[in-house]
This record gives sequence, C-alpha cells and structure tokens, in this order.
Amino acid sequence: MRASREPRVLLVDDEPAFLVATAKVLERRGMHVTTAESGEEARSAFGSSAFDVVVLDVAMPDADGHQLFYEFRQRHTGAQFIILTGHGDAQRAFEMSLDGLFAYLTKPCELEALADLIFRAAAVEQPSAGGKRNRAANYRVLLIDDEEAFLSSMRKVLARRGFDVLTAGNGEAGLALLEAHDVDVAIVDLKMPGLNGLEVLKRIKAIKPSVEVILLTGHGDVASAIQGMPHGAFDYLLKPYDPDELTLRIEVAAVRKRHSAAG
Repeated sequence: MRASREPRVLLVDDEPAFLVATAKVLERRGMHVTTAESGEEARSAFGSSAFDVVVLDVAMPDADGHQLFYEFRQRHTGAQFIILTGHGDAQRAFEMSLDGLFAYLTKPCELEALADLIFRAAAVEQPSAGGKRNRAANYRVLLIDDEEAFLSSMRKVLARRGFDVLTAGNGEAGLALLEAHDVDVAIVDLKMPGLNGLEVLKRIKAIKPSVEVILLTGHGDVASAIQGMPHGAFDYLLKPYDPDELTLRIEVAAVRKRHSAAG
C-alpha cells in the first residue's frame, strides 16, 4: 500500500454530463481527475501524463474501450484499468482480467462504488475522518470447498488480509452459514460431492441475491464455470489461485455488494 495521496485518474467517456458528474464525485473523494470525451483526447492525455487508474467507456464514436485498454497496456506504465459498459459481457470480462483488467462494470453504476474501486485499483489509502483505513473494510467471506487442506490454507491467507472468514466443507453446510450470517462474498468450488458449485450458486442467489459469488474451477472446467455467469456469478478463478488476485477479486465483488445493498 502506497502512502495516502491523490490518485491520478483518467476518465474517458463521450457523454459530457456523465463526465462532469463523475469527475465531481471523484474529486470530492480526493482524486485528481483528467477527463477525455474521445479516444483521440484519451490518447493525448495518456501520452502526456502518468495515471494510476484509467476508466474507459466501451462505446465511443471514434474508439472502442477494449482496444484502448490493450493499446495503453502495451506502454507498460503501471496504470490500472476499469472498463464501463452498457451491457455485460462475462466471457470478455474474464478474458480481459487475465490480461490485467482491474474491473469491468455495467452502466449505470453507483459513482461511490466506482470511487471505491478506483482507490483499490490505485492501491492508495482512502482518506477517512479518523485518519485510518479499515483492513478489507470488514468484508465477510464464505468459503465453500470439500478439500479441508485448501479451506484451511485459504482461510489463513484471507484472514491475514483482514477478511472475516467463514468456511464450509460442502454446499449444504455453506448454505446454512449463509442463512445465519451476513456475507458479502461467497467463494464456491465448482466440483463438490452432493451439491455442485452451480447448484450452490443458484441457491445462494435465491436466498440472498445481493451476495456476490466467485466460482473456483480447474483448467478443464472453465466452460462449466462460464455457465455460472448468467445465473449471477460475479467472476470465476482458476485453481491454483494467486492469493493477491483472489484478494483483489473479493474486494471488487464486496464493494459492489455493499453498494447494491445500500441502494
């Protein structure tokens, strides 16, 4: 985590009203915001200044946000990227996350939620009245996996990162915990005896629709994991997982859950 300072943000969208409103919200949160209404303006700004986070609209008259992402990534500046789109594309979002995309949000999005994501992407401490930043914002995570060693290891990893962690060795036990506790994010193994991951996902969304679900899968089961996206899965990750990547996905999912629940 870097020292607290103003994150430098490039906000790219061809809707002037959206740019003005979003920039005001981000600046009130302590960010330094540069705006661009076109791909041409975005290229000029990106080439002349260093940014922590670039927020890109997908559909613009002279540019495609996906193409700008890959174009800017080739410059190896260290910036993080968030893409905004009017229509979700789970498969493309997953593919781009493997290429380094921080988050893929569907418009309209809560501007405060976007601000939280930018702070996390920039790895900058958020200003607060008490001068302190809550570790993992007290997010509660439910882990559901039938491998005891994996559960134990993952629980320790996430607890060290400040999460409140619940664990269950099967789907039924996990659903019982879900009903008894407030949970922000559930991490569900796709292949389990009894209820499999897709069945657990559907039950979670029926019981508590606002809980975000991340599916864990092996390389051979990616197609099955993709089937979970239309049923409300937030994302999926391949085993063996990278702890930092998993932490990042949980935080992004939890931010969305908290703001959707508040709305």
